[in-house]
Amino acid sequence: SKVGAGARKCLADRGISDASIETFGIGLAPAGWRNLLEYMGRNGFSSRQAVAAGLAKPRSGGAGGDGAYDVFRGRIVFPIRTPGGGIAGFGGRIFGGEEDDNAPKYLNSPDTPVFRKNRILYGLHESKETIRGERTALIVEGYFDVIALHQHGIKTAVASMGTALTSDHVGSLRREGFCETLVFCFDPDAAGEGAARRGGAMLLDTY
Repeated sequence: SKVGAGARKCLADRGISDASIETFGIGLAPAGWRNLLEYMGRNGFSSRQAVAAGLAKPRSGGAGGDGAYDVFRGRIVFPIRTPGGGIAGFGGRIFGGEEDDNAPKYLNSPDTPVFRKNRILYGLHESKETIRGERTALIVEGYFDVIALHQHGIKTAVASMGTALTSDHVGSLRREGFCETLVFCFDPDAAGEGAARRGGAMLLDTY
């Protein structure tokens, strides 16, 4: 659609292929306060259910009635899947003309009964069979890192979605028997080096 033209250009400029858009289910939350809420309403879901799922927020601290508004607005949206393929949450990136200095560049679903950012790894559903075969997982920082690596044939990449790697993250890889080796590939700056050192120390205790 014309509404999605800016998002498609942003993805193309970053080298994201149409095949990757399809594989990872990348979409768009258009600008506007109630696009998703109105769509959900037409399909039998209430605003309170949208709030409980982390897809909407109530205004002024309310419980989520008609004053609720969409969490994701004017963002490229990445579904975050469980290892089994179910969608547990979403991540969204502001792009192009929608960028706002007062808004975070990246936004994830809040914690819900089915989504805990400190437990789930982005891209594990798409990577799990290759990880099992190679007995190795490559841990990177974000959505675009995972997708770009997959496009270049490195299909063991998963991401911790902007949060510190936790024992729950790596414990899930071990408990499910996905792999024996973890490789960190973080940004080459002080923050990335610190994250790798902390992750390595944590692995010695967990793995």
